[in-house]
Amino acid sequence: MYKDYIILHIDLDTFFLSVELREKPKLKNYPCAVSGLPHSRSVILSASYNARKYGIRAGMSPEAAIRLCPKIILIPPRIDFYRSISANIMNELANFSPDYTVDSIDEMTIDISRVLSLHGNAIKIARKIKELINKKFSLTCSIGIAPNRFLAKFASDLRKPDSITLLGYSSFIKLTENMSINRLNGIGPKTALILEGMGINTIGKLRSLSIDLLRKRFGLRGEQLYLFARGMESTRKIKEEKISISKEMTLLEDTLNSDTLHAVLMKLSEENAFKLREQKLKAQRLTLKVKYFDFQTITRSTKMRFSTNREDEIYKEAKNLLKKIDIRPVRLLGISLSNFTPDDYDKVQLNLFEDEKKDKILKIFKTEDNLKKKFGKDIIHRASQLILKNQDI
Repeated sequence: MYKDYIILHIDLDTFFLSVELREKPKLKNYPCAVSGLPHSRSVILSASYNARKYGIRAGMSPEAAIRLCPKIILIPPRIDFYRSISANIMNELANFSPDYTVDSIDEMTIDISRVLSLHGNAIKIARKIKELINKKFSLTCSIGIAPNRFLAKFASDLRKPDSITLLGYSSFIKLTENMSINRLNGIGPKTALILEGMGINTIGKLRSLSIDLLRKRFGLRGEQLYLFARGMESTRKIKEEKISISKEMTLLEDTLNSDTLHAVLMKLSEENAFKLREQKLKAQRLTLKVKYFDFQTITRSTKMRFSTNREDEIYKEAKNLLKKIDIRPVRLLGISLSNFTPDDYDKVQLNLFEDEKKDKILKIFKTEDNLKKKFGKDIIHRASQLILKNQDI
């Protein structure tokens, strides 16, 4: 089914921290992490491998990290700096193939199926990528090579750091027979808890369940679990494989201020819309996530009238959802988009006025997108977001 695909997943090793250690090499032998100061509501963004030996992981609070390793060195983050370096790296990697997606600030997936004759075999291409990243940016990466996107990402996680891992279907089946379900990409804590309640704690046991049983228990998600347990996924093109696109922001202070909340929604809408347009997709379902001051979290979803990749339309829907919920001091907001369709806006029959309006809007978005790709996503933003000048997504 995937014999024509050769996918590389490139994961920059401990990216934030590696950038910092590149300038502070004397810290390389110490347990370090990029994080805000304790009691600052920050979290660990990136931890060194010798810090991970103490159980320190990304997403952990700095206070918890200090309890595990009192001698850990916390380095203040420089998000804009990391973004600029990431953009430069991704621009370089885009030269290897026109078929790619930037998955996050430190991850990229490249389909090299059509360009093998230009660069050699997959291993040679992976080595060229590693050499480029090392020589030009003094950083390392781990690369997974596989017949689909899911397996490629799984492979890149196997032998970090600074590795190249080739993984096929039969190797995946053998390797994961007794591996914990928590190692399977796409299985979060809630899903894992449900599976463990069913007596399923390994990927091998998950493979023993029928697709009908998984569909009955998890709906459409069950079909995905069935495929993932076998190292398989949808046969659609790489840019159409995402299940959802999402962004969220933790506020510096819990707030009820509507101007602040609306500014956050606009920033999240811009981020998601930019990613949709970058991948030539539109979304029809929007989910709003709200985490309150007491960590209670709720989500609300809506099916938009039309599929869209415009931030103004996404913002309007998110704002309407926010109006419908009880507002208590808010700690975090998030927007997730799903139900994707290809961006075929130009094929829709519109009247003359709508055509003119559409063309103007598309030109504005295209200009904004080009500026963001060249100079970083924060090069341009709405005036309403000035209230968030010290916030990062």
